[in-house]
Amino acid sequence: MATGLGLTAVALAFLAGAVPFPYIIARLWGGIDIREHGSRNPGASNVYRVLGFGPGALTFVLDCSKAIAAVKFATLLGLDAYFMPDTLIWIEIGLGVLSVLGHVFSPFLGGRGGKGVATVIGVFWVLFPLGLLTAALCGAAVILVFRYFSLGSLVGVCILPIAHLILNDQPFLSAVVPVLYLSLAVALLVLVRHSDNIRRLISGKEHGMSAADAADPGSGAIR
Repeated sequence: MATGLGLTAVALAFLAGAVPFPYIIARLWGGIDIREHGSRNPGASNVYRVLGFGPGALTFVLDCSKAIAAVKFATLLGLDAYFMPDTLIWIEIGLGVLSVLGHVFSPFLGGRGGKGVATVIGVFWVLFPLGLLTAALCGAAVILVFRYFSLGSLVGVCILPIAHLILNDQPFLSAVVPVLYLSLAVALLVLVRHSDNIRRLISGKEHGMSAADAADPGSGAIR
């Protein structure tokens, strides 16, 4: 019984993450393929950049929500009745990671989805909300100062493991240390997925927050 529920949760988590909300919202709202505009990344930040705050915010919320749902599948399907909390946290993390992978490698977009930041936020919304708030505030401050979504995302994910170490009295307890491992893995994944952005940031050619910045990347250079 538990095996069947586990396999169901795995499939649902990946498929939920794979739903390409940025592509769908851009099609419905603007009649465009978001992969052909702005930074050409099928993510919430590019939807905001090209279509504005409303569709961008909606896309962000939906991408977060699908990851939240994926983590919650563990309890919604009753897996908490079969596993102790120390084991269940690993299952929840696994489902969250699957949702992020589904988003990044969405089969609905030919295996080339977004960069996973919004889905990562959804995962940590469930598993480490205080750390997420800390990381989000730091990332938002960077975005407001430097006007780069990518730089804010990179700073935010790098803050997560630091926040875990600072905010937990005993960060290496078996009940919480899996979240530290997850935050480190997520930071690595996001850094890898943002390698092009990092190169553009260094060269001063990164896409800014607006469509005009995307068309003229140098206009948003760090100064």
